[in-house]
Amino acid sequence: MMGGVEEISTVSAQHVDAWVPLTIQELQALLEGYDILELIGRGGMGAVYKARQPVLDRLVAIKILPVLRDDMGVGFVDRFKNEARLMARMNHPGIVHVYEFGELAGGLCFLVMEFVDGTDVAQLLKKQGRLPPAQAASITADVCAALEYAHEAGVVHRDIKPANILVSEKGQVKVADFGLAKHRDPDQGSVTGTGLTLGTPDFAAPESLISGTLVDHRADLYAVGVMLYNMLTGEMPRGVFQPVSRQVKVHTFFDDVIRRAMNADREKRYQTAAAMKQEVLRAAKPIPSAFLRWGGVLAAAALLLLTGFSLRPVLLPHEAVLTERQKVERVAEWVFSKGGRLIVRRGTDLITATTSAELPRGPLVIERLLFTSIKEPNLTITDAELALWLPLVPELLQFTVEDSPKLLRNVGERGLMELGRLLKLERLSLEHAPLTDDLLFYLAPFTQLKKLNVSNTRINGTGFAHLRRNFVWLEVFGCPINEAGWSEIREFKRLQGVKMSPGVAPSLPRDEDGYVCLPHLKEFLWPEKAP
Repeated sequence: MMGGVEEISTVSAQHVDAWVPLTIQELQALLEGYDILELIGRGGMGAVYKARQPVLDRLVAIKILPVLRDDMGVGFVDRFKNEARLMARMNHPGIVHVYEFGELAGGLCFLVMEFVDGTDVAQLLKKQGRLPPAQAASITADVCAALEYAHEAGVVHRDIKPANILVSEKGQVKVADFGLAKHRDPDQGSVTGTGLTLGTPDFAAPESLISGTLVDHRADLYAVGVMLYNMLTGEMPRGVFQPVSRQVKVHTFFDDVIRRAMNADREKRYQTAAAMKQEVLRAAKPIPSAFLRWGGVLAAAALLLLTGFSLRPVLLPHEAVLTERQKVERVAEWVFSKGGRLIVRRGTDLITATTSAELPRGPLVIERLLFTSIKEPNLTITDAELALWLPLVPELLQFTVEDSPKLLRNVGERGLMELGRLLKLERLSLEHAPLTDDLLFYLAPFTQLKKLNVSNTRINGTGFAHLRRNFVWLEVFGCPINEAGWSEIREFKRLQGVKMSPGVAPSLPRDEDGYVCLPHLKEFLWPEKAP
């Protein structure tokens, strides 16, 4: 889809001719080389159509803009072409790419752009009210990365807002609608023609509201701050507004980020998108992890100093001190102490180890941590342990706790947030964890996750709204899934199997692992699509 057509400026309606979007047939007659499929967005100053480009066999989004009357400024078509050429030169995975542009008969301009199959942040907020902090921070960081590229190229977006931030089905974030973008020009301000300020009022930096004032890249960062507040709270920061930490459960670091980004004095804002991205990621990182880690270091240091032991090898078990091999060995020791096993990769070989002696020589990468059938009630995994050891296994593909009812009883928000940082994770099993629906948003950052097992937890399924929709296998055995929860599960269109309690759809056959699989799954989740 393509965002930003419902409201793209503060220009008064009297300056824009009343315009009705073309029908599919009308546009097809004007534009050769594309098969127009459907109208997917419209507004007072444009419309967006989904189309196919047969020559390259790809879907595209085509934006149609009426040429504004002369009283809006001189040379609209020339300015449009200049901006389109500028955007066509932009090449960044976080920016919607422009393929082609030009004029059509009847006073229309068109842009052919990358088609993003997904939604936009405005629609996410409309559906969910507000976004989980981890997801809001992740989207903000991706937007900052795209803006960093644009700003370095001398391009200011000037209309950052939720409707212009697209999120694909795979979770990729893309900045769209650079229709108001401009190349930095010291001889021009933020206005066009008669001095009408462009942008969306709630997201407009103070200087952009002053006629003739030069607007630079820091106005974009102001808008990103507004959007972050909007994503976290579901509200707009108008007038004297409450800090986000007083409205939702986030650290006050988020308050600091938003306060700085939205400073009325742009000299006191973030000066680069890269700096803001770094601070957003820092705000999203759980502070207790650092405090507890260093608190433990100081306590251990005092004890070891008194007893005369050497400190360095014991007190700093983190990336700055340990070699890659030592990281594997330390994590392995922890896993084995909990009765677990791990699978490591050496070259192209995968080796399973349950003791340190079974670890092969040479460089290793831990791919899977497995805790299964651990019945010892005194063995538990804590948040502090996850915060200490998971950063050492960034390549982890699988974290599994199954048939071990006591192992995760002490894991909470902090531990889940640490798990949410394992962005390459493909399989996650948290059986018997004290998991509730409001905690699922800590798992929102996952983009590669194909299997999720939350069996025998307290979730009812409504928290699945926070997660990405790319699961293939889902286990909710023993969970009190309600009708609203099943409605959320139905949104996971790629599901091939669901393991559910025997009392749910008892007539449907299960495979040997207890899954209801396709095509029987369609009968239950998507009956209208069942064969």
